[in-house]
Amino acid sequence: MKSASTPLVSVVTPVYNGAAYLGQCIESVLSQTYSNWEYTIVDNCSRDGSLEIAQSYASRDPRISVLSNPDHLSAVDNWNYSARQMSPQSSYCKILHADDWLFPECLGMMVEVAEANPSVAMVSSYVLVEKVVRDGERELVQKRVRNTEISYPNQCEPGHKIAQGFLLHSLPLSFAPSAQLIRSDFIRRKQNLYDGSTGVYGALDCQVALELLEDGDFGFVHQILVCAREHAESLTSAINRHSLLYPETMRLLKRFGQVYLTRDEYQVAWKNDLTSYFRFLGRSLCRLRGRRFWQFHRAQFRQLECRLGLGTLFSHAAREAIRLPGELLARVEQRWRLNRRRQAPSSAGSA
Repeated sequence: MKSASTPLVSVVTPVYNGAAYLGQCIESVLSQTYSNWEYTIVDNCSRDGSLEIAQSYASRDPRISVLSNPDHLSAVDNWNYSARQMSPQSSYCKILHADDWLFPECLGMMVEVAEANPSVAMVSSYVLVEKVVRDGERELVQKRVRNTEISYPNQCEPGHKIAQGFLLHSLPLSFAPSAQLIRSDFIRRKQNLYDGSTGVYGALDCQVALELLEDGDFGFVHQILVCAREHAESLTSAINRHSLLYPETMRLLKRFGQVYLTRDEYQVAWKNDLTSYFRFLGRSLCRLRGRRFWQFHRAQFRQLECRLGLGTLFSHAAREAIRLPGELLARVEQRWRLNRRRQAPSSAGSA
């Protein structure tokens, strides 16, 4: 470590078949204006050249080390193993997924907020989300900025306030691992940073954040410091395909609602989230989802100790059936307008 004013940051990247984006991820760490960091990349038996890419960078910069798992681990096990590789001397840990990248000021600005606010357990920022979608043979990138709900210029918010807003959906923050700087001591206190035994999978990052906020406050930098990608091969896309959002929202509410909410708030939130889940299932019934889909969600209801009543389900399906034609018409109109805009320049040029 250089000095007490520049605490050591351990940056950790778990990677599995991430060759398409890993180079940019590593370059973003090398480009940091904050220099007191070490970087550990853990390859989980990739077959696409990810290990070779990581090793080529490690051979050029002694701050980068590469570990290769002898056997392939599950995603959660690899995340936990990777988190344990941070330096014993580190003050902060920055988990950076292999398909994400950091803006140059990221580490410096996050450390500055954490050092100025000792009560802070984690620091976040605005996050640029890039979603890669296919339009025929072309790839389009849709961009949006997350975490704009924190009031400017506040750099420190009470942890319970942030957790309460998240559970009540008034603060729909992204707790994506790449977007957070976490105090290393919190990770050292836990045997596993990500607890997969709770039945939460897609929202493990939210679960970690809610655990952190029980004992600490929430630091924030009002600047875009992180870019997170969503693409067809990403874990986020796989989670969305399996429709985990609704049951996992309720799992988090069930586990943390009594910590952060009053009894009345909890009951209202539970009713609202259950209604949202039923609306989603009603839409799915109209779209004739297959047997595996319904087997999965029946199991989710059993685990949540809720009843998947057919009467309620068909009632929501009937309401959604009324809405669907309007939604379809709106999508067709939106697509038509988009095609018109694309054709306009070429028409003007040919004239």
